[in-house]
Amino acid sequence: GTRMATMFFSVDDGSLPGSPEEQAKILAFWHEYNLDKYYDLIKPFTFRTTFVPLSTDDILLLQRRFRDAPFTEEDIPKFMAICDRLEQAIQETKSEEGAFVRLSTLLRMQ
Repeated sequence: GTRMATMFFSVDDGSLPGSPEEQAKILAFWHEYNLDKYYDLIKPFTFRTTFVPLSTDDILLLQRRFRDAPFTEEDIPKFMAICDRLEQAIQETKSEEGAFVRLSTLLRMQ
């Protein structure tokens, strides 16, 4: 059958307004409200959830892919490895209705 997933991006890509100090404050604020901070409190009331850690390099590669930026030959196997990790998590977590995928904020603090 057909599977559907939704991906949200809330990544520091340099487009935040303000000075670097103001941007750091915004990112720190967002970080305090990431799902991993409160998931244990809502776990009994929400969908089964799996957290898949992504490195900064992983996230930058995903950004390039979803913004149609050029890939190098060495990017392809790295991208496929990320997709495999995400697909494994989806398969282990999904319900009969499918899966919801959310990519959280990359906190890039100086």
